[in-house]
Amino acid sequence: MRRTLLVTLVLASLATPAMAGKAGRVECMASCGALMNQCSVTCGVFADMNTSCRRAILRRCRHEGVTVCAPATTSTVTTTTTVAASTTVHPTTTSHVPTTTTMPTGLSCAAPRSLAIGATVSGDTSSGTDHGPGAGCMQNSESPDLVYVVVPDADGTLVLSLTSEWDGGLYVRTTCDDAGTEIACQDQLGENATEVLSLPVTGGTTYYVYVDGYTTDSYGAYDLSTELQ
Repeated sequence: MRRTLLVTLVLASLATPAMAGKAGRVECMASCGALMNQCSVTCGVFADMNTSCRRAILRRCRHEGVTVCAPATTSTVTTTTTVAASTTVHPTTTSHVPTTTTMPTGLSCAAPRSLAIGATVSGDTSSGTDHGPGAGCMQNSESPDLVYVVVPDADGTLVLSLTSEWDGGLYVRTTCDDAGTEIACQDQLGENATEVLSLPVTGGTTYYVYVDGYTTDSYGAYDLSTELQ
């Protein structure tokens, strides 16, 4: 019973269907040698069955042909997978050009108007703001004003001339928003006049010049000229 089972295990590896025809012993020995060598492995401790196993293989080869010893043919199925091309959609980028807004100058100490020495500038305090009264001659002022910044390039006397049809005045500070740094003030002539303010200055020093009105309703267009003597 054991012999039959072991021989059957070896012969079961002959998976290729038998073809008609006979083969000679020599031919079968050559074709089935590898398969017969498996008998010793299969029989293991039952070594006495090795001979019967080998004979059974040889007998089948001679009766059915050498193809019984050929390795089993494995059918290979090729699967073709079609991958759709990937389409990448790039979002449209819209460039936004930042809008630059030019803020009016002279309305605050953060952005005073530049005053060039030797030139005459025109302005209108109607568009200004009230920074409060000056510390000197303009202490009663509650009208809108505009602030300028000037930096003399040399020591000398800075002469400021303000011409207006309303009662205007001038005062100068070394720190824009500090009334305690006011060093000069001019308001004497009233309406339709030219107020002239002269003060000694140091080259490279920053000075803030206020164009202001003496009363609440003192504001409007003006001309301001500068000269360094």
